[in-house]
Amino acid sequence: MPDTVRFFCAEMKGNGMDVRPEDQEKMVNGKFKFTREADRTTKMYISLNNTGYTVWVKPGANIKITGEAPYVQNWLAESDIPIPEQVELNRFREATREENIRIHDLTAECMKLLPKIRAKDSVAKQEFASIRQTVNSIHDEIILQKELLLMLDYPITDAGLEELRDAAKSCQAGKLKDKALVVSVYGRTKTIPVGGRDNFLVVYLLDSSGRRQDRGCRTERHQREHPPSFRL
Repeated sequence: MPDTVRFFCAEMKGNGMDVRPEDQEKMVNGKFKFTREADRTTKMYISLNNTGYTVWVKPGANIKITGEAPYVQNWLAESDIPIPEQVELNRFREATREENIRIHDLTAECMKLLPKIRAKDSVAKQEFASIRQTVNSIHDEIILQKELLLMLDYPITDAGLEELRDAAKSCQAGKLKDKALVVSVYGRTKTIPVGGRDNFLVVYLLDSSGRRQDRGCRTERHQREHPPSFRL
């Protein structure tokens, strides 16, 4: 990325972000650096070039993010202190690299259509809608499926709970077809302690018989790993 790229960093809080004037930096010789104090494990959102990157931090940790442009969603974050949430998020990213590349490329195609759409070009609008549907299908039908399968075999943290919430909503909407998988992963979360979380989100899961059940899923409202420009 060129040195002209500007980065903004904010702490995710509920539906919003804690944005501070000093939390912006520019790329210098292919590198950027943020310094910010944290009093608990929390999620940060780094914004750049109309896209974004989610990273988990904790008190005393030094985080190193590495990757190549332009595929921001495939960057990996490592820390000198273990952060289970980031370990799980890295696991998801490594398993869905090809899908994230495909989403990025499709999004770039959509961005090129925006001038025509603003000019009321109906053909461009239809093409945009078609690409948008493809992007959402990749996320709902492939990425979530891969993440759920990983959650069956590895420890589940808040990072995984957020994806489980999305999977439950996708399942309810009929986009994610493997209802049994969603329920199986949810069953593993019953051993996770509340841990002082102040949000208790009710999600609707479908059991194998098709009955709708109200289940509690501990998670925070969150910014999708794929930012709006990726989710379209």
